[in-house]
Amino acid sequence: MQVTDYISRHLGEPGLETASVARAHHLSVRYLQAIFAEQGTTVTGWIRERRLAGCRRDLADPALTEEPIGDVAARWGYPDQAYFSRLFRRTFDETPREWRARAASLLKVLRLRLRGNVSGAATVSCYVRSLLMQDVTVAGLYRRGTGRWGVALAVFIAVALTVGLSAALAVTRIDNGTDALGGLAHIVTSVSASSASAGH
Repeated sequence: MQVTDYISRHLGEPGLETASVARAHHLSVRYLQAIFAEQGTTVTGWIRERRLAGCRRDLADPALTEEPIGDVAARWGYPDQAYFSRLFRRTFDETPREWRARAASLLKVLRLRLRGNVSGAATVSCYVRSLLMQDVTVAGLYRRGTGRWGVALAVFIAVALTVGLSAALAVTRIDNGTDALGGLAHIVTSVSASSASAGH
């Protein structure tokens, strides 16, 4: 969709809003809002979700550990760090700093468990990073889905994530892999619960 592509390219601009998007596409604000309403969302909500997903992804990225949280927020259109922190906490039920620490902690635990198994560590670390850095939670999918198809999609993704990680752990031959799997399950469950709470 041309409009959503435009929004994705301009997420870093603080002034991005419904009126500016409508103006860029020669549409009325009311018509643009109607388009998004058909998808069960709003222009403002869509922008907010993508910005927060980008921030959460960058905060979980080990390569960006030294980057100040304020810089991450500004890159995604939130120049006011205090406002960003409040919004992040209200949405995910934890602060940006807490999320960054939690993501780093899980990766650290897995690397310690896989010490000496370089290929295995890389396999699991990459898999877990992909989970942590995606804005894909069962609660989020449920909210975006409609009726039975939405529920079916959410269940399918949940099973796929569990089976996929189990396979990755099996490949690396972790003797006590259950603890690692439980740690990830706790994080995914916590994030999903937070998302569900924010949706009410």
